[in-house]
Amino acid sequence: MHSVIGSQTRRQLIHSVSRPTLSNNCSRRTFEQRQTPNAWQANTGNVDPSHYRQGKRAYHDRKPIPDVASAIAVPAQLDVAATLKHFDQALPQGAQSLPAFMPVIDTLLLSMTSRGIDKIGRREGAGNLLTALASLQSAQKVLLCTGFNVAPGMPETDGPVGTAILAYALARCGKTPVVVVDELNEPLMREALRVLDPAFAAKVQIERMPGTHEDRAAQAHQMLQGIRPDVVMHIEVPGRNSKDIYSNMVGVSIDDYNKPHDELMNVANCEGIPTIGVGDGGNESGMGGALNVPTAINGNEMQAVVPAMHQIFAWNSNLGAIAPAELLIAFNEGASSKHRACTGVQLVEIISALLKGGAVDGVTRGSKLDEKGVDRKGQPAYTAVDGHPSSRHVADLEALHSIVDLMHTLNCICSGTPTC
Repeated sequence: MHSVIGSQTRRQLIHSVSRPTLSNNCSRRTFEQRQTPNAWQANTGNVDPSHYRQGKRAYHDRKPIPDVASAIAVPAQLDVAATLKHFDQALPQGAQSLPAFMPVIDTLLLSMTSRGIDKIGRREGAGNLLTALASLQSAQKVLLCTGFNVAPGMPETDGPVGTAILAYALARCGKTPVVVVDELNEPLMREALRVLDPAFAAKVQIERMPGTHEDRAAQAHQMLQGIRPDVVMHIEVPGRNSKDIYSNMVGVSIDDYNKPHDELMNVANCEGIPTIGVGDGGNESGMGGALNVPTAINGNEMQAVVPAMHQIFAWNSNLGAIAPAELLIAFNEGASSKHRACTGVQLVEIISALLKGGAVDGVTRGSKLDEKGVDRKGQPAYTAVDGHPSSRHVADLEALHSIVDLMHTLNCICSGTPTC
């Protein structure tokens, strides 16, 4: 595996960014040391995820299961400015700044604004794509969770596609991805991974969280205790609102056919494990505290309340997961047509395979690739991902590849080759 942008100093700086820089009002006490009546809602502090692997700290030797099932844990706040400064200082002398390219990537991620994704802002103290990338680069084991069922028996294509690509990228970078899905999304995930690499698909660890909404806290604790991840990342996962209801964009409850996977992120926040949330509407796990999230189409509240340490917004969540996947591959393998997390041909094949395997487009509810339909407002839409044809998703992927290639040309990223 190649090193990140060259020098040992840079690797150390990037590793330091993966652990949160705590603000003055963020408690540095461990969970079991707090004596507040509602300690579950207090910020957790400076937990080094490497301690879990090295056995320096028992992972679940505490008693954090809350008495109130809907209590929300808040992750430690990040000093995003300090994070950007770390990245600036770590770049090779005279090179363009990697953070300078983040607005370009953000523009791509937010390029479709029909649902108002461009107006949603990160919660105060939350990290972004850049800080999330630093956490992923420094992690060894990453828990990836996905799966949004828009109706009974109808998992959508947004989420599993990007999760599969990111899992594959993490494995190629020498890391261990563990994917958590429900029973409907498990075969879809395996099929998506098979398109990317049949050998990897056969050996990747895929888990299901057992239990119900009533015992979600205990089940989430048990799952995290077994997996012991360094980072927990959710890609298009339903998140409960302030009324403890999981809502779709229309404003209808989807509790009966979706697992309470957001509790995994909630418990991870309580434990001080870095968390990353990827969403496209504000009703997804990790979007808690996000600004300007609209109400649902029927006027009901839909915003998720479980926050993430790092929040990534994208017009479709697949793209929000593919972006860090492609950047990780560029950092560790090099930026060229030979080093991609996914090609355009593979992307279309994955979407097609998922539709044939029982998934639907979350907007059209169709299952025939690129078939024309309408959205809920009666506007033209196409069956692939979130109402847009496969050609649009390929164009976004190719644009992302072009950005990564330009960054490499300007020496912002280094593959570890002699020319870097």
